[in-house]
Amino acid sequence: MGANAHAADKDKDQISEFNHHAMGGWFEITPSYTKFDSVAQPRDLTTIAEIENSGSNVGLKLEYGLLPRLGIGLKAEQIERKVTVRATTPIEGYKQKGLSDISAFARGSTSGIFKLIYGLGVDYSHEKSKETSDGVYNSTTGGTTIYPNLGFEVGGHGCTFGIVAEYTMYTKRTFVDYAGDVTTTTGGNGYTGVMFIEIGMGPVKLGLGERYGHYEGTESQDSSGESGNADDHTVSEFFTYLPIQIGKHLTIIPSFNSLWQKFTNRESSTFTSTDESQRLALRFSF
Repeated sequence: MGANAHAADKDKDQISEFNHHAMGGWFEITPSYTKFDSVAQPRDLTTIAEIENSGSNVGLKLEYGLLPRLGIGLKAEQIERKVTVRATTPIEGYKQKGLSDISAFARGSTSGIFKLIYGLGVDYSHEKSKETSDGVYNSTTGGTTIYPNLGFEVGGHGCTFGIVAEYTMYTKRTFVDYAGDVTTTTGGNGYTGVMFIEIGMGPVKLGLGERYGHYEGTESQDSSGESGNADDHTVSEFFTYLPIQIGKHLTIIPSFNSLWQKFTNRESSTFTSTDESQRLALRFSF
């Protein structure tokens, strides 16, 4: 099985790096490290100049090729971030630390030069989102997220081009503050579309892509019955990656992402956010 699977891995029918999934009979372990920084700048608020968000994630993904062209797996991240609010009046920032939601996923593709891409992911919050008395938040969402995706890619002469669409659905999320008060949040569903191209250069590929998405606002209600609204927002992201295959069992994958977001709330107040992240992943295949 291993020799046949490796032969399939090397032929022209191999999936792109962007839509990569484990092929039948292969097991993959992918640790990763991500560093990120962002700056949000409110346009219509005089009390807040900017909000800085910085930190890092350490991730682990496990995946197995259940069928010749279908992989299933689990992944999670240990997140540590610091949010700093620069304002004309004293407003405290906060820290976030802990294990993210646990993600279970399945990704597959058809064979041939023109491939249909499909997948389904479910992020499960293993505990409620909560705050401690010293202002530290955990890293879970307090709910479940479901995100199916569908797309295609076409390859030839060392290049691959593809388009993928994804829809994100959130269940009710629960947050508990340090005093024990509970806030529930609904909504926030949205869609994203991605267009990418990859250029192969022997064991190295260069990938470039653009992502656009829109997410609806959310509705929240706390223990006292008070309600609130959060912002609709659009996202635009440019990303690049450079997978380097080292022999049969290792792929090194550095990547860079630049994300721009615009938020608009019910009072038509807007602010923008610029995020940059650098990620290094090592994929071990057996």
